[in-house]
Amino acid sequence: MRDLIYQLAFGVTALLLLEACGPGSGDTQRDAAITPPVPSNLSSFDPLLIEAIEGALDEINTQGEGLEAWSKLGMIYEAHLLHEHAIQVYTTIVERAPEDAKIWYRLAISRKHAGLIDSSLEAFGRVHTLAPSYVPAWRRHGRLLQEMGRSEEAKQAFNEALARNPEDEDSILGLIAIQLDAGDEEGALARLDARSADSAKGSPLYHRLRGQTLARLGRDREAAAHLAQGQSAKPGGPDPWSKELRDYKIGESLLLLRSERLLHKGQVQAALQALKPLDRDEIDDVRVWRQLGMVYTRAGRHEDAARALDRACELSPDDARAWLSAAVAQRATGDTQRAEQSCAKALAIDPQLAEAALLRAQVLMGLKRLEDVIQMAERSQLQGPDQSSLECAAGKACLQQGELHTAMGHFIAALDQMPACLEALAGVALCQLQLGNLDKASEAIEQLANLNPEDPMLDPLREGLAEHRRTAGELPE
Repeated sequence: MRDLIYQLAFGVTALLLLEACGPGSGDTQRDAAITPPVPSNLSSFDPLLIEAIEGALDEINTQGEGLEAWSKLGMIYEAHLLHEHAIQVYTTIVERAPEDAKIWYRLAISRKHAGLIDSSLEAFGRVHTLAPSYVPAWRRHGRLLQEMGRSEEAKQAFNEALARNPEDEDSILGLIAIQLDAGDEEGALARLDARSADSAKGSPLYHRLRGQTLARLGRDREAAAHLAQGQSAKPGGPDPWSKELRDYKIGESLLLLRSERLLHKGQVQAALQALKPLDRDEIDDVRVWRQLGMVYTRAGRHEDAARALDRACELSPDDARAWLSAAVAQRATGDTQRAEQSCAKALAIDPQLAEAALLRAQVLMGLKRLEDVIQMAERSQLQGPDQSSLECAAGKACLQQGELHTAMGHFIAALDQMPACLEALAGVALCQLQLGNLDKASEAIEQLANLNPEDPMLDPLREGLAEHRRTAGELPE
């Protein structure tokens, strides 16, 4: 729908311009029809950015039919997230130079960021026609298709990238992520294990994916370390055509880029130092406060992180992930009441934001608001492993209330969503023990041992089973 609205608006504008020109209107009107776009709020921008935009506009006016200045203006807009203006500029260029693969690539990326997904996919198709050997285009195309849930097409795009560069790490990880999304956790882990001995193990994206896989297998303790190392993960990979975009970042955007790159390398203090000039109350760029929050979190300065993310939420109150990040920081400071409220706000904006749901359940458990945890599981719109985790939380809440049969129901519901959930199997075994169903408890314990012989719940469960059997006279004292 958004694509359609945008195309209609663009078409109406073009029609009005043509009518204004009229037949035989000459070059003057034609040039007027392609006047470069200028942000209506330009005067509020960073002074350095204003200077760069005005300089590019002056170059367009002096170059006439030349496209170099148009390209420069488009990249300035794109580098500063002014995607709708970048789209208008890039569209003008490809109308004049339809064989320019680089500009089609920039147009594909800008359309994607503007939410014009169908148009973005069309532009990627044009890039592949003009420059079929450019691996980053196939990789980005694959990621976009993956985000849309079009897994088979995404796999095809990633495989096209790998056909041209078999060592393209992000495409390999993209295929593993699709495997994980399809529910093949064991297969995904096996492929990650195969890569753990090479350069992949230094990639934050590798660690995030491995952490997610282990979490879905119920191996939460192992997952936690990898998820921490993957906190700054950002899909990427070598992309020469996008590298030059960095040269167009100015002022705040340049400092943000420098900080992101340092953080990605694990240089947390250097990343923080890069942002120091921007940690001022009068800054109203939400990107700055999000980045400050992330860097302060990585530096262990949770009070500062909470302050920065509060400001981000103030500037962008409809950003569910900003509220989630604020909740993480607030919980780290011990302010669990506000953390719960921030999670609730994130879920009100995006009810399917699994991380916010799981964090809220954990916080509610800590606050002893057990009924709220149970209601969350019952009302949840989540599916698969995420819903399984919520059902486990509800099962634990019921156990604390002594409601064994209800707890059992939640643990079984968790297994319905994820049959290999270790936490749910341990919960079933515990409930069966307390209900006196020793054979069923033994069966659940055996399943747990088969899935993970090292699970820390095995020894206490086995000891509990032996004690119950001694009490029932099945084992000698």
